[in-house]
Amino acid sequence: MGNIPRVLYPFLPSYGPDDANVTGVLNLAALLVNYTLDGYGSMALSNPGFTHLVGVFYLNPYISLVNPDAIITTFHTLFAAYAIGLGVVGTALSVRYLGTRDDKYIKLLRPILWVLTIVLLIEPIVLGHFMGDTVVKYQPLKFTALVTLTGGKGVYGYEFYDPIEALFAYGNPYHPIHGFEYYLSSCNALGNTTFVELYEKLDPSMINYISGISNLTLSSYCREAVLSLEPIAPLVSAFYYTMIGSGIIIAIAAVLVLFTYLIRIPVLTDITDFINYRLLSPLIGYYNVLPFLTMVMAFGSAIAATAGWAAREIGRQPWTIYGLITTNEVVTPVPITPVFVAYVLAILTAIAVGGSLAMYYVATGPGILRNISELLRGGES
Repeated sequence: MGNIPRVLYPFLPSYGPDDANVTGVLNLAALLVNYTLDGYGSMALSNPGFTHLVGVFYLNPYISLVNPDAIITTFHTLFAAYAIGLGVVGTALSVRYLGTRDDKYIKLLRPILWVLTIVLLIEPIVLGHFMGDTVVKYQPLKFTALVTLTGGKGVYGYEFYDPIEALFAYGNPYHPIHGFEYYLSSCNALGNTTFVELYEKLDPSMINYISGISNLTLSSYCREAVLSLEPIAPLVSAFYYTMIGSGIIIAIAAVLVLFTYLIRIPVLTDITDFINYRLLSPLIGYYNVLPFLTMVMAFGSAIAATAGWAAREIGRQPWTIYGLITTNEVVTPVPITPVFVAYVLAILTAIAVGGSLAMYYVATGPGILRNISELLRGGES
């Protein structure tokens, strides 16, 4: 995208080489904004002549697959999926062991734990760090929203200090972090230029299609985007720190499992043995420590993944496609009702339950099917 996004949002960085057609990008922006004034952006996508009006978007169609954000996001998402899937299998084996005390389930659990612990040490520590770097570099406004709860009132000013976050983000605990007022001031740099004035220079043929926003200034459009994130910033931050906290817990659990039950390394094993056998064992039982840590990793992974997804998706408001259309607008032109929300939640719940049962079946064999069959027969009698 190069510097094209900076035309609408001056505070954004450069997004690599100029592989996007500037006229096509701004045409898309104007058309979507124009449609959303009277309805929803998805109405534009259903217009047969819409793509013709936009024109060529990418000069290199493969650029979206090789950009830095896409690469790290792909690995981060895959490892999160591995962690959740392995966690479900590990939980199933742990529950079976706790119910039967049959050591065969511990033997089956060990190879699962080898993969799970390595994944959980790479995912939150390595991939999580690089994921954070991409947010700081390419999505500065989202980063401000993420640290709202620890940034204090300064978040809503021009700049503020958050030593811990600044240390991880910039390598310097005294590096200032931009507040919302900084982004609003950046928007003001666009002046009083209107969309019609912009398109008179870039593509006069589009003026007839942007009548609804012809007198809208670029600065007010930019400010509205920033102001729309401010009210939900605390929620975004809450999800973010839930993800961070869960990530720390599962990483600790992974270390305790790795150096006590899977590999023995002097000093490290002494520390993990002390925690597992001297601290945890008296509380939950000697033979329950490993199943307990397995379930901590499993549930912690699910919580971290869910909170991380929420922080990412809510934090990207009001943008989805390079800041050109909001999530609500791109999904459907039909108003979202409570009935529809309940319907979607029911489908997602069914997928989650069905997927969990399927992974449980893979881990433990046909026993779950027999149990369900017996329950059904018992209900019939």
